[in-house]
Amino acid sequence: MEDLKKVRTMIHLAIYDKRYGEKDRRIVSHYRHGYVSKKNMSVRAGIILGFLIWECVKLLYYMMFMDSVFLSMLTKEYAIKEAVKLILLLVVFSVFSTVKYKRQYDTAQKRTDEYERRFDKLCQYEDNTPERTV
Repeated sequence: MEDLKKVRTMIHLAIYDKRYGEKDRRIVSHYRHGYVSKKNMSVRAGIILGFLIWECVKLLYYMMFMDSVFLSMLTKEYAIKEAVKLILLLVVFSVFSTVKYKRQYDTAQKRTDEYERRFDKLCQYEDNTPERTV
């Protein structure tokens, strides 16, 4: 009966290693705050890059096809309006990515804790097993 428990525990450990092991270990190797901050910085960098590319494409379009609109866009008010849009995008996406990555870290931490608990259980089975003589 105890051998069956050991086998089941080893199967659970193997399934975890196959599905989540490496990814979870990479996530929980950081502190939660550090992991979330690092991921948020990459999201913000992507938002800024995407916004700048969008603005360049928009300005090129106006410059090529609508000269009068392009010249009127080069004002302080336009720059402030676009900066406000960028800040709003950054705030919204920062909130969503913070929630997402905190949840991702917590899930990985729970799975890793469960893995360690099962591993300790397996070690207890090994310690309690009497040696067999043939």
